[in-house]
Amino acid sequence: MGIIAKQSSWNFIILYLGVALGVVNNFVMAHAMSPEELGIVGILMSMMLLGGQIALFGGAQSIIKFYPKLGKESATGFAYFILRNTLISLGIAIITYFCIEDLLIGFYEDRSSIFGNYALLYIPLLTFFVFQEFFGSYVRSLLKSVAHTFVREVLLRLYQGILFILLMTSVIHFDVFLVLYVGGYLLTATIYGIIAITSDAKNFSFGRKLDRKSKREITRFSWAIFTTGISGAALGNIDVIMIGAIAPIVASMDGTLDGVDLAGVYSRMLFMAVLILVPLRSIQNIAVPLVSRAWSKKDYGDLKSVYMKSSLTMMIIGVVTFAGIWVNIDYILSLFPEHFVIGKYAFLVLAVGNLIQLSLGVNGPIIWNSPKYIVSSIGVPLLAIIAIVSNYYFIPRYGIVGAAFATVLSKFIFNLAMYLFLLIQYKMQPFTWRNMYVIGVGVAIVLLVDLIPDQGSLVLDVLVRSVVVLILFIPAIIVPKISAEINEMTGNVLKRIWPGKSF
Repeated sequence: MGIIAKQSSWNFIILYLGVALGVVNNFVMAHAMSPEELGIVGILMSMMLLGGQIALFGGAQSIIKFYPKLGKESATGFAYFILRNTLISLGIAIITYFCIEDLLIGFYEDRSSIFGNYALLYIPLLTFFVFQEFFGSYVRSLLKSVAHTFVREVLLRLYQGILFILLMTSVIHFDVFLVLYVGGYLLTATIYGIIAITSDAKNFSFGRKLDRKSKREITRFSWAIFTTGISGAALGNIDVIMIGAIAPIVASMDGTLDGVDLAGVYSRMLFMAVLILVPLRSIQNIAVPLVSRAWSKKDYGDLKSVYMKSSLTMMIIGVVTFAGIWVNIDYILSLFPEHFVIGKYAFLVLAVGNLIQLSLGVNGPIIWNSPKYIVSSIGVPLLAIIAIVSNYYFIPRYGIVGAAFATVLSKFIFNLAMYLFLLIQYKMQPFTWRNMYVIGVGVAIVLLVDLIPDQGSLVLDVLVRSVVVLILFIPAIIVPKISAEINEMTGNVLKRIWPGKSF
């Protein structure tokens, strides 16, 4: 866990810089586009994430799982074999899209007269995303998590932010914006590719071949992860896609919103809720390769340690992030166009769901990298069906709040199943009294800060409430040393700010 703490201190700095950029981008994006244009971008991105799991065919996870065994010691052509399989599955995914394109566009024809005009952008978007994920996973396997995080969280968001500003100031049209936006994924894929190939060129060699046993092992794992990945992507993205197709038309403060418009609002609330998952992404960047190595050595003690410590660390950061956003939610929404206020409780439901996911640490990667990984390939598809059915039921009745509830219900069932599996099969569970303490502190702080009267200024209100949350929360965690990892990471950050001092 020391490696996690050491690299996570840099990862957290970079990730939260990326979060700051993402928050600014979120506001600018909402003002730069019409509700329909926001919906189109949100639907395309959800289609990308869903289709990407088909096209990757488990390649990204296979790299992380098998690199310690096949990629680290010898020039086996390990990466070339997985890349070849990924290219084949990408081709199949593109052909599949063309087969269902008319049907897909038909879902939106009564709700968006222009969605079909941009549907073909999905092909380059999908292709660039697949290469980004493939090479990005290789960079993570090389334990270059800081470089991986910087490219994805800072560089890409800076690029996107410039595009939002150009669109808002009418320097470029929406058509040009979308083309350049898709090009951002080509940029990150290229950078990751250069880092991966120059760092480990031997494994990308065309002349190297894996033995048949290793090929069969990788292919079997890829099939299992393929099923899990596409179902997991459905859990996380089917809501946006289905909102655009079946959400009821609603009246808002500044007009009438149809399904595609609501998809745009929901996608922005989804982004705000995803901010709570920042610690998950930071810790997983380095923890997942370590989990893979622990399984290869059958080091169950290390696995249990990573499981428990990742759960507590992520819960602490997730709770304070949620508290900081929720106590300011009305002020935050006032910065968006008026119709975004309908997303308030959708955000609340999504945020609670993400807190549940955080509280279970890296349980998913532990299962995916275990000898029992086949369990995920059986369970996750069933949960994806639950997500589709529940969205189909709740969205027409409750709109975007219904979509949020359906998504959280599916996530809860999924995470509960993984928790019970690890508890029964490997006698692992991450919770102690410390987790309950963190939840109690978070609830108490939200209730206390809610008593603070309005200051009469949006900036002052947000500043006061945010500072009070931090003043109350940080000592409540640091002083009693609830998490050794949090204390260590805090010390590392402070040492970089004030070199020469001990913390």
